[in-house]
Order: sequence, then structure tokens, then C-alpha cells
Amino acid sequence: MARRSVRLQENEAQIPDTHNNRRKRVKETEDSADSPDSDDDYEPTTRRARKKSKKSPSKPKATRTRGLLERLVHDVPLDVIFEIFYYLESEDILRLAQTSRDLRTILMSKTSEVIWRTARKNVEDLPPRPHDLNEPQYAYLLYDPYCHLCERKKRCDDVYWAFRIRCCKKCARKTFPKWSEFYDTQPVEYRDLRVLPTESIAGDHNERYEKVVGNHRIAKQFRAEFETLRTPEARREWISRKKEETRAMKKHGRLCAKWLHNKLNEREDTLQDIRKQRKNDILELLERIGWHKEAAAIWSSDMKSDDSDVDSDFNRYRKLVWQPRKLTDHGWNVIKDELVETLSGYRSKRCYRDLYTHFYRFREHADLRVPFPTACDVLTNHRFEALIWDTPFAEYLDSDILEQRFSKYIPLVIDEWNPSSKLQDIMAILRKSLPNATIPDLQLVTTIFECTECKEGMYYPEMFHHECCCKQIAVVNRTGEPLDYYLPKLMDYQFASSQAEGRWTSQKILFSSSRSKFAKRIVQACGLDPNTTTCTNSRLSRALIECLSCNEETPKQRRRCFMRWRCAVLGVHSEHLLKFDSFGQDMTQILAAEQNQYDSWALDWVHYFVNGIKNRPRTRCSHCHKSLELHSKGVILSEVQTHLQTKHKRPADEFSGSRIEELQEDWYWDPRDHKLSSYQPFWYTT
Repeated sequence: MARRSVRLQENEAQIPDTHNNRRKRVKETEDSADSPDSDDDYEPTTRRARKKSKKSPSKPKATRTRGLLERLVHDVPLDVIFEIFYYLESEDILRLAQTSRDLRTILMSKTSEVIWRTARKNVEDLPPRPHDLNEPQYAYLLYDPYCHLCERKKRCDDVYWAFRIRCCKKCARKTFPKWSEFYDTQPVEYRDLRVLPTESIAGDHNERYEKVVGNHRIAKQFRAEFETLRTPEARREWISRKKEETRAMKKHGRLCAKWLHNKLNEREDTLQDIRKQRKNDILELLERIGWHKEAAAIWSSDMKSDDSDVDSDFNRYRKLVWQPRKLTDHGWNVIKDELVETLSGYRSKRCYRDLYTHFYRFREHADLRVPFPTACDVLTNHRFEALIWDTPFAEYLDSDILEQRFSKYIPLVIDEWNPSSKLQDIMAILRKSLPNATIPDLQLVTTIFECTECKEGMYYPEMFHHECCCKQIAVVNRTGEPLDYYLPKLMDYQFASSQAEGRWTSQKILFSSSRSKFAKRIVQACGLDPNTTTCTNSRLSRALIECLSCNEETPKQRRRCFMRWRCAVLGVHSEHLLKFDSFGQDMTQILAAEQNQYDSWALDWVHYFVNGIKNRPRTRCSHCHKSLELHSKGVILSEVQTHLQTKHKRPADEFSGSRIEELQEDWYWDPRDHKLSSYQPFWYTT
């Protein structure tokens, strides 16, 4: 260790021998006191006593501990350091030059060029260094991961090799001008000769294709070099040389881009392996505390669907788990509590979502002609809350278990909801106007209710599915959170089959006297008794009404407005002049116009629900309550006939020549969509 010994020798030579000097001074003092020439009458002079300073005692200075790299620089000979550096790659040398001032001084000196060159040759498939860059500049362009312009601490992998710069897309769009704008400012002698280097950058969100850009700095340098040349021969030679350099630069840039692409892929594969190993380690630790299945479920849920109610939990879980760093004991202790909290929140949301799915399927085969609870009324029942919140976390509630528990609890939940009490609420509203009303009176055509909020008319039991009556979101008793916290899409029509799923209330319903009187006029005009005629009366269903007030007449044509009784009663025709079933020879053509218009309108309705929201059922079988996806009168007839023949073994000749109005006892409109059951007015043009 010659370097160390020389340094120590020099240090020792500079240290004064204070110990020997002190001893000499002490000895001289003793000799002078015993000397015969000393003055016996010598009296020492009195000295003023020093005052003690009131300064606080200074704290001892903390000694700085050398780091390993600093000890390497100061304690290891240079030839040994160089020998170590020969085994490194360019990226390692660049990082070392950025760690300390001493290492930077060593590595940035000209004598260290051989280290950079050897390190560059250690990199596999790396293109050779271009002549216009030195070794540190080339390594900086290759390996520095940040934008050279904004220097934000965010990784940037966009390198513009022709410009010798690495920068993000945002800085590139601001810094480099478009070639169409850049071209006109360049000398005409060489701007068309492909002398200036160019690059292509991705356009912003308003631009579809890449755009070619130039570089002001390089263009200014080229212009200065060109203008210093005076003779035409020198300028032609300069243009030829620059063209060749630009061509070589582009070729070299393509090689570097390919090398960088392969390097980034290798890096991503390495990070992916680390993430997978971290995920597996976390799953093993979660299995010890009973959360393994829930963790696997939250991961697979995002792979299979894009439900927004699990997005937030999955993102939190992914942020903690899917990291490119190995899991340590300290790291696990840091994320453990947050992981358990995330999985607990996901567990409750998953259970509520699965229970709602089972509720939706159950409702599709239920009789909706009687009072039926909404999702909030069912899912906030104490039985389902106990199932979700009291089940131990170690017991995994999969979809099958939830389905079994739901099938067991739903009859009890409906009984506790007490449909009879809800029916009595409706009867109480009816008896405020008709004191002698009975439950069978709810089926009469003249028994019409109205919403106090939207002023919409409806028949029994449509109020149990009316949007305004089901807006109140129930609260989960165990947590105090509203149910839509666990089912964020509960009130979203795309999720909830185009109906509100809040807790049902009768406070927004009242009896509509005006509509009831108008319905009585229509029933009497059809020759029926308003005290006994129900909504399923076939004769009333066949009645055709013309609104003379809505007819339109022009010099070229006449448009006549026709409708069925529900459209007249629930629409805006109560004060209009109406005409009933007196159309003579035009009856056949009017019915044909009705069918054509309903078919056309039904196609638009289907398109809207399929592509916009959801294609939900509109009619139901009166026997098994199966939902039938029907969209026009002709389809209703064929679907009802097919269903009755296949599911209920009804003979085909029973329906020959029948109209849909004659089969009212076999089907009913889904009360969740009474607007469609009212149809729309149609037009007959003459």
C-alpha cells in the first residue's frame, strides 16, 4: 500500500513534536530556578484574575462518518480503483460520477477516458460512440432517465437521437418547431438538401399523426458555419459533408433506438418478475391471517369486469401490492393494516353486489302485480346485514353461499317488509277521496293515482316501482353509511334496470280525481260500467279513440290523431274533444297505420335501450311471471303465443285469429314500465 504509506509519512512529518517541546520548556524553567545567577530578591508580579465567561459550554462537534464510496476514494490506491471500474458498464460509471465530488473529479478527468471506453464495450450490442459526443456525453444520453429540459423527477424514455437530447413529449412540443414553420427560416442554399437533422414526435390529442420537427440550436450552428465560408467550392464541400453526417446520424439513431427498446423491454420483464414475486409473498402472508381468498377475488374482479364499485378498492390494493420492490418484514408491517382495511371494504361491496344480483334474478320471476320491495328495502334487512358483517373474515362468502343464504332469507324479508301494510297505505290514500273503497276497487279503470312530484298518472301497482317513490337511499345500520356507498351504481339506471332502487314510500302518492272522472267518461263512451270495468277488460282494450283537438290539417294532407284508452287517460287529452269507434271503412287502414307506427317506434326504443342503457323486459306472463322482451304489438302476440305453447302446453288452435287484446288474462305489462304500456298516439294520414 505505497499510496497509503507515503501519505502517512507526509502527515507525520508535518505534525510538530509538542510533547518533547513541552518537556524542554519545563526543564529549562527548573534549571533557571536553581541557577546561581538567579535573583533572590525577585518578586513575582501580581496578575489580574481572569473572569469566568458566562458562555454556555460548547457542544462537541459530531464527527462525520465516511461512506463506503468515500472510503474507497481515500483509502484505496487509484490503480486498484481503476481495475475495479474496468468491470463495470457505462451506466454504472455514470451513476458513480453523480454520487460524490471526489469520484466525479476522478471519472471526469481526461486520464479516465479509458475507463469510460472499456465500460461502454462491456455493454452488449451497444452501437459505437458517435464522433460528435465524448464518452460521458454519450453515456448521459443513453442512461439518464429524466427529461434534459424540465428535469422533472419522472422517468422519460423518449430520446431524439438526431438532436442529442432526451426530453418528454410536452417539452418536445414546446421546444421543437414544426418543419412547415421551420423550413422557411432556413437558408435557401441547403434547406431542400436534407442537411438539417429532423425528428418525428407524436402529436397531441388534436393531432392524429406524428409531425416532423427541427431544432433551432442546430440550425443556428449550421447557419454560422455556412456563412463563414466565402467560396462556392467550400460551401458545396460543407453541404456534402453535412449531408453525409446527417445520414450517418440517422442510421446510428435507428441502431440506438433499437438497442434502447430492447433494454426497456428487459427492464420491464425484470420489474414484472419482482412485482409477481412481491404479490405471491403478500398472498402467502395474507393466507396466514385469513384474507387470501378475498385478495385473489379482488385481483380477478378487475381482470373480468370494469365495475366502478371495485375500482377504488382494486387501485388501492394494486398500489400496495404491485410494486417493483422486494417485500421485507418492515415493508409488510407498513402495508399490513391498510391492506386489511382495503380487503374488508372490498368484501362488503362484493357481498352487497352479489346479493343485489340474486335479488334482481329473483324479482324477474316474481309477481309484480302485488306490492314488492325494492333493493334498499331488502339489502338493509337485519338478516343480510348480519350475514355480511357478522361472518368471520376467515370464512369466505362466495357467490354460491350468498345465493343459498339469499334463497333462505328472502321470503322472511318480504314478510317483514309486510306487503299488506303497504297495500293498506295505498287504500288509506284512496279512502281519503272514496271512503267506501275496497281492495278490488284498485283494479278499476277509474282508480287512478298521481305523483305529487312529477304529476304523472299511474295505476295500481305501478306506484311501487315509480321512480319518485323510490329515491330515498337506506342506511346500513352496522356502519351508518348509505347503501349506495357499497353499491355505487344502485341509483344508476344503467345498473338498476331503469328504475330507482331506494326505500319505497307512499308520501308522494295521491288519488287523481280529475283523471278518474275523465276515465269514467271514456268507459261510459265505450258502453261499459265504470263501477265494474277493470284495466284488463278486453272490450275496453279494443276501443279506438280519435282526438279531434290534436288533428292537423294542411292544404295538401290531413293527419288524424288516434290512441288507445290508457294513452288518453294518462296523457294530456283530458280536456280535448274525443271520438270513439266510429270510423267506418277507414278502420282497417287506421289499424294498419297503428301497427306500422308502433313497429317503427319500437325499433327506436330497442336501439335506445340496447346501446344507451339496457334492454329490459316489458311484459310478463300471468302464470309464471317470466319476463318477455317485447317491443311491438305484433311481437307481443307471437311471443305470448309461443311462450304459452312451450311453457304451459296450451294448444296452438286456441290462439288462431286472436288479437293481443283478447289475451289479457295470459300476460300483463311490467309495472316498472307503465309508460310503454300506455303506448303513444299514432297518426293516420289521408
